Amino acid sequence: MTTTYELMKPQISSVDVPEDLALTWENINLYAINVKNSLFKKKIVTRTKLLRKVSGIAKAGKLCAIMGPSGSGKTTLLTAIGQRNSGDIRREILLNGRPVTKDMMMKMSCFVPQKDLAIKSLTVMEHLRFMANLKMDQRTSQNTKKETIEMLLEEFNLSYCRWSRLSELSGGEMKRVSLAVPMLSDPPLLLCDEPTTGLDSFSAAQIVDLLRVFTAKGKLVIASVHQPASGIFEMFDTVCLLAPGGSQVFFGNVDEAKLHFSKLGFVLPPAYNTAEYLLSKLSTESQSLSRKFTDSESHKALLNDIE
Repeated sequence: MTTTYELMKPQISSVDVPEDLALTWENINLYAINVKNSLFKKKIVTRTKLLRKVSGIAKAGKLCAIMGPSGSGKTTLLTAIGQRNSGDIRREILLNGRPVTKDMMMKMSCFVPQKDLAIKSLTVMEHLRFMANLKMDQRTSQNTKKETIEMLLEEFNLSYCRWSRLSELSGGEMKRVSLAVPMLSDPPLLLCDEPTTGLDSFSAAQIVDLLRVFTAKGKLVIASVHQPASGIFEMFDTVCLLAPGGSQVFFGNVDEAKLHFSKLGFVLPPAYNTAEYLLSKLSTESQSLSRKFTDSESHKALLNDIE
Protein backbone atom coordinates (compact mmCIF):
# COMPACT_ATOMS: atom_id res chain seq x y z
CA MET A 1 0.00 0.00 0.00
CA THR A 2 1.37 3.43 -0.97
CA THR A 3 1.58 5.82 1.98
CA THR A 4 0.96 9.58 1.94
CA TYR A 5 4.66 10.09 2.67
CA GLU A 6 5.70 7.99 -0.34
CA LEU A 7 3.41 10.05 -2.58
CA MET A 8 5.00 13.27 -1.28
CA LYS A 9 8.56 11.90 -1.28
CA PRO A 10 10.87 13.81 -3.68
CA GLN A 11 12.11 11.77 -6.62
CA ILE A 12 15.91 11.59 -6.83
CA SER A 13 17.79 11.01 -10.05
CA SER A 14 21.41 9.92 -9.85
CA VAL A 15 22.06 10.70 -13.51
CA ASP A 16 22.88 14.38 -13.05
CA VAL A 17 25.09 14.07 -9.96
CA PRO A 18 28.55 15.59 -10.50
CA GLU A 19 31.21 13.67 -8.68
CA ASP A 20 34.09 16.12 -8.96
CA LEU A 21 33.52 18.26 -5.85
CA ALA A 22 35.05 17.19 -2.55
CA LEU A 23 35.49 19.18 0.67
CA THR A 24 38.01 17.80 3.15
CA TRP A 25 38.91 18.77 6.70
CA GLU A 26 41.88 17.29 8.50
CA ASN A 27 42.98 17.33 12.15
CA ILE A 28 40.64 20.12 13.27
CA ASN A 29 41.50 21.24 16.81
CA LEU A 30 39.44 23.96 18.43
CA TYR A 31 39.89 25.68 21.78
CA ALA A 32 37.46 28.06 23.46
CA ILE A 33 39.33 31.00 24.99
CA ASN A 34 37.97 32.28 28.31
CA VAL A 35 39.33 35.54 29.73
CA LYS A 36 38.58 36.68 33.29
CA ASN A 37 39.48 40.23 34.28
CA SER A 38 40.34 41.29 37.82
CA LEU A 39 40.94 44.66 39.43
CA PHE A 40 43.85 43.39 41.52
CA LYS A 41 45.31 40.56 39.45
CA LYS A 42 46.38 39.99 35.90
CA LYS A 43 43.65 38.73 33.65
CA ILE A 44 43.30 34.96 33.68
CA VAL A 45 43.17 33.18 30.33
CA THR A 46 41.95 29.58 30.17
CA ARG A 47 41.56 27.27 27.17
CA THR A 48 38.95 24.55 26.80
CA LYS A 49 39.43 22.02 24.01
CA LEU A 50 36.19 21.52 22.07
CA LEU A 51 37.39 19.46 19.08
CA ARG A 52 40.26 16.96 19.01
CA LYS A 53 41.91 16.09 15.69
CA VAL A 54 38.69 15.62 13.71
CA SER A 55 38.96 14.72 10.02
CA GLY A 56 36.47 13.96 7.26
CA ILE A 57 35.40 14.41 3.67
CA ALA A 58 32.14 15.44 2.00
CA LYS A 59 31.53 14.68 -1.66
CA ALA A 60 28.98 15.92 -4.16
CA GLY A 61 26.10 13.48 -4.39
CA LYS A 62 26.70 12.09 -0.89
CA LEU A 63 24.77 13.23 2.19
CA CYS A 64 27.10 13.60 5.19
CA ALA A 65 25.91 13.54 8.81
CA ILE A 66 27.71 14.70 11.95
CA MET A 67 26.30 12.77 14.91
CA GLY A 68 27.06 12.49 18.58
CA PRO A 69 25.51 12.88 22.03
CA SER A 70 25.10 16.25 23.73
CA GLY A 71 28.43 17.97 24.36
CA SER A 72 30.26 16.17 21.57
CA GLY A 73 30.76 19.27 19.42
CA LYS A 74 28.45 18.61 16.46
CA THR A 75 27.52 22.24 15.88
CA THR A 76 31.06 23.34 16.73
CA LEU A 77 32.47 21.08 14.01
CA LEU A 78 29.85 22.22 11.50
CA THR A 79 30.68 25.89 12.10
CA ALA A 80 34.42 25.10 12.03
CA ILE A 81 34.05 23.49 8.60
CA GLY A 82 32.06 26.54 7.48
CA GLN A 83 34.65 28.88 9.06
CA ARG A 84 31.97 30.64 11.08
CA ASN A 85 33.27 30.27 14.64
CA SER A 86 35.71 32.07 16.91
CA GLY A 87 38.35 30.79 19.30
CA ASP A 88 41.77 29.27 18.76
CA ILE A 89 41.24 26.95 15.82
CA ARG A 90 43.73 24.90 13.85
CA ARG A 91 42.42 23.32 10.70
CA GLU A 92 43.11 22.48 7.10
CA ILE A 93 40.07 22.71 4.86
CA LEU A 94 40.44 21.98 1.16
CA LEU A 95 38.06 22.02 -1.79
CA ASN A 96 39.25 19.66 -4.52
CA GLY A 97 42.69 19.77 -2.91
CA ARG A 98 42.94 23.56 -2.74
CA PRO A 99 42.80 25.70 0.43
CA VAL A 100 39.49 27.43 1.13
CA THR A 101 39.71 30.92 2.62
CA LYS A 102 37.07 32.25 5.00
CA ASP A 103 35.88 34.75 2.40
CA MET A 104 35.56 32.00 -0.20
CA MET A 105 33.68 29.75 2.23
CA MET A 106 31.23 32.51 3.13
CA LYS A 107 30.47 33.10 -0.55
CA MET A 108 30.09 29.47 -1.58
CA SER A 109 28.18 28.12 1.42
CA CYS A 110 24.97 28.73 3.31
CA PHE A 111 24.51 27.91 6.99
CA VAL A 112 21.01 26.90 8.13
CA PRO A 113 20.78 27.33 11.93
CA GLN A 114 18.78 25.05 14.17
CA LYS A 115 16.53 27.88 15.32
CA ASP A 116 14.53 29.41 12.51
CA LEU A 117 15.35 33.11 12.06
CA ALA A 118 12.34 34.86 10.58
CA ILE A 119 9.68 37.48 11.19
CA LYS A 120 6.82 35.22 12.21
CA SER A 121 4.11 37.73 11.26
CA LEU A 122 5.04 37.40 7.57
CA THR A 123 3.43 34.84 5.29
CA VAL A 124 5.52 32.19 3.57
CA MET A 125 5.34 34.13 0.29
CA GLU A 126 6.25 37.45 1.94
CA HIS A 127 9.19 35.83 3.72
CA LEU A 128 10.56 34.28 0.51
CA ARG A 129 10.14 37.55 -1.39
CA PHE A 130 11.97 39.41 1.38
CA MET A 131 14.81 36.86 1.45
CA ALA A 132 15.02 36.82 -2.36
CA ASN A 133 15.72 40.55 -2.34
CA LEU A 134 18.48 39.98 0.23
CA LYS A 135 20.10 36.86 -1.19
CA MET A 136 19.71 36.98 -4.95
CA ASP A 137 21.92 39.08 -7.21
CA GLN A 138 20.67 42.66 -7.37
CA ARG A 139 20.73 42.44 -11.16
CA THR A 140 18.19 39.61 -11.08
CA SER A 141 14.86 40.68 -12.56
CA GLN A 142 11.66 40.56 -10.53
CA ASN A 143 10.23 38.01 -12.98
CA THR A 144 13.18 35.69 -12.38
CA LYS A 145 12.79 36.07 -8.61
CA LYS A 146 9.09 35.30 -8.90
CA GLU A 147 9.74 32.20 -11.02
CA THR A 148 12.40 30.99 -8.58
CA ILE A 149 10.06 31.39 -5.61
CA GLU A 150 7.27 29.54 -7.41
CA MET A 151 9.66 26.71 -8.25
CA LEU A 152 10.79 26.45 -4.62
CA LEU A 153 7.22 26.50 -3.30
CA GLU A 154 6.47 23.54 -5.53
CA GLU A 155 9.71 21.68 -4.81
CA PHE A 156 9.39 22.08 -1.04
CA ASN A 157 5.67 21.26 -1.00
CA LEU A 158 4.78 24.72 0.34
CA SER A 159 2.34 25.90 -2.33
CA TYR A 160 -0.70 25.08 -0.21
CA CYS A 161 0.49 27.28 2.69
CA ARG A 162 2.01 30.17 0.73
CA TRP A 163 -0.35 32.70 2.35
CA SER A 164 -0.12 31.23 5.85
CA ARG A 165 1.78 33.23 8.45
CA LEU A 166 5.02 31.66 9.63
CA SER A 167 3.62 31.64 13.16
CA GLU A 168 0.85 29.29 11.96
CA LEU A 169 3.13 26.66 10.41
CA SER A 170 3.95 23.27 11.87
CA GLY A 171 7.55 22.41 12.77
CA GLY A 172 8.04 20.45 9.56
CA GLU A 173 6.56 23.21 7.39
CA MET A 174 8.74 25.87 9.04
CA LYS A 175 11.86 23.76 8.54
CA ARG A 176 11.03 23.35 4.85
CA VAL A 177 10.73 27.13 4.58
CA SER A 178 14.13 27.51 6.26
CA LEU A 179 15.69 25.09 3.76
CA ALA A 180 14.03 26.83 0.81
CA VAL A 181 15.68 30.16 1.67
CA PRO A 182 19.31 29.17 0.88
CA MET A 183 18.17 27.68 -2.43
CA LEU A 184 17.27 31.20 -3.57
CA SER A 185 20.99 31.85 -4.12
CA ASP A 186 21.70 28.23 -5.12
CA PRO A 187 24.91 27.70 -3.06
CA PRO A 188 27.17 24.73 -3.87
CA LEU A 189 27.64 23.95 -0.15
CA LEU A 190 24.86 23.64 2.43
CA LEU A 191 25.56 23.34 6.17
CA CYS A 192 22.49 22.41 8.25
CA ASP A 193 22.52 22.50 12.04
CA GLU A 194 20.20 19.82 13.48
CA PRO A 195 17.48 20.17 10.80
CA THR A 196 15.46 17.25 12.22
CA THR A 197 15.50 18.25 15.90
CA GLY A 198 12.02 18.66 17.36
CA LEU A 199 10.29 16.98 14.41
CA ASP A 200 8.26 13.78 14.38
CA SER A 201 9.68 10.84 12.41
CA PHE A 202 7.49 11.59 9.36
CA SER A 203 8.59 15.25 9.14
CA ALA A 204 12.21 14.34 9.89
CA ALA A 205 12.23 11.84 7.01
CA GLN A 206 10.80 14.50 4.69
CA ILE A 207 13.58 16.92 5.63
CA VAL A 208 16.35 14.36 5.09
CA ASP A 209 14.81 13.45 1.73
CA LEU A 210 14.98 17.11 0.73
CA LEU A 211 18.65 17.16 1.70
CA ARG A 212 19.14 14.10 -0.51
CA VAL A 213 17.51 15.98 -3.38
CA PHE A 214 20.10 18.74 -2.90
CA THR A 215 22.94 16.22 -3.10
CA ALA A 216 21.36 14.69 -6.20
CA LYS A 217 21.72 18.12 -7.82
CA GLY A 218 25.45 18.01 -7.19
CA LYS A 219 25.57 20.02 -3.96
CA LEU A 220 27.76 19.30 -0.95
CA VAL A 221 25.46 18.86 2.06
CA ILE A 222 26.63 18.36 5.65
CA ALA A 223 24.12 18.18 8.51
CA SER A 224 24.52 17.78 12.24
CA VAL A 225 21.92 15.41 13.67
CA HIS A 226 20.91 14.89 17.29
CA GLN A 227 19.01 11.76 18.36
CA PRO A 228 17.77 10.75 14.89
CA ALA A 229 14.49 8.86 14.71
CA SER A 230 14.47 5.22 13.66
CA GLY A 231 15.49 4.84 10.02
CA ILE A 232 16.97 8.33 9.68
CA PHE A 233 20.54 7.11 10.27
CA GLU A 234 20.34 4.84 7.22
CA MET A 235 19.22 7.72 4.97
CA PHE A 236 22.69 9.30 5.14
CA ASP A 237 25.59 8.18 2.98
CA THR A 238 28.49 9.03 5.27
CA VAL A 239 28.63 9.74 8.98
CA CYS A 240 31.09 11.44 11.32
CA LEU A 241 30.61 10.23 14.89
CA LEU A 242 31.81 12.39 17.78
CA ALA A 243 32.07 11.51 21.46
CA PRO A 244 31.62 13.90 24.41
CA GLY A 245 34.62 16.22 24.57
CA GLY A 246 34.97 16.51 20.80
CA SER A 247 36.95 13.36 20.01
CA GLN A 248 36.24 11.45 16.79
CA VAL A 249 35.25 7.80 17.00
CA PHE A 250 34.31 7.09 13.37
CA PHE A 251 34.08 8.43 9.84
CA GLY A 252 32.83 6.43 6.87
CA ASN A 253 29.66 5.18 5.25
CA VAL A 254 26.74 3.95 7.31
CA ASP A 255 27.28 0.24 6.61
CA GLU A 256 30.96 0.56 7.54
CA ALA A 257 29.94 2.16 10.85
CA LYS A 258 27.85 -0.86 11.79
CA LEU A 259 30.67 -3.22 10.79
CA HIS A 260 33.30 -1.16 12.64
CA PHE A 261 31.40 -1.22 15.92
CA SER A 262 30.42 -4.87 15.57
CA LYS A 263 34.14 -5.71 15.36
CA LEU A 264 34.55 -3.90 18.68
CA GLY A 265 31.88 -6.10 20.24
CA PHE A 266 28.92 -3.75 19.91
CA VAL A 267 26.28 -5.82 18.14
CA LEU A 268 23.02 -4.02 17.41
CA PRO A 269 20.09 -5.68 19.23
CA PRO A 270 17.16 -6.76 17.01
CA ALA A 271 14.58 -4.05 16.19
CA TYR A 272 16.75 -1.38 17.83
CA ASN A 273 17.40 2.15 16.56
CA THR A 274 20.95 1.99 15.16
CA ALA A 275 21.86 5.60 15.91
CA GLU A 276 20.37 5.49 19.41
CA TYR A 277 22.38 2.37 20.24
CA LEU A 278 25.67 3.80 18.92
CA LEU A 279 25.19 7.16 20.63
CA SER A 280 24.56 5.43 23.96
CA LYS A 281 27.93 3.67 23.61
CA LEU A 282 29.70 6.92 22.72
CA SER A 283 28.54 8.47 25.98
CA THR A 284 30.12 5.75 28.12
CA GLU A 285 33.23 4.57 26.26
CA SER A 286 34.44 7.61 24.34
CA GLN A 287 38.19 7.49 25.07
CA SER A 288 38.72 3.84 24.16
CA LEU A 289 36.53 4.16 21.04
CA SER A 290 38.54 7.15 19.85
CA ARG A 291 41.83 5.26 20.18
CA LYS A 292 40.40 2.21 18.44
CA PHE A 293 39.17 4.30 15.52
CA THR A 294 42.64 5.85 15.10
CA ASP A 295 44.09 2.33 14.79
CA SER A 296 41.34 1.02 12.50
CA GLU A 297 41.17 0.31 8.79
CA SER A 298 38.34 2.85 8.54
CA HIS A 299 40.69 5.61 9.72
CA LYS A 300 43.37 4.56 7.24
CA ALA A 301 40.78 4.57 4.45
CA LEU A 302 39.67 8.07 5.48
CA LEU A 303 43.22 9.45 5.36
CA ASN A 304 43.76 7.85 1.95
CA ASP A 305 40.51 9.38 0.70
CA ILE A 306 41.52 12.82 1.97
CA GLU A 307 44.88 12.58 0.20
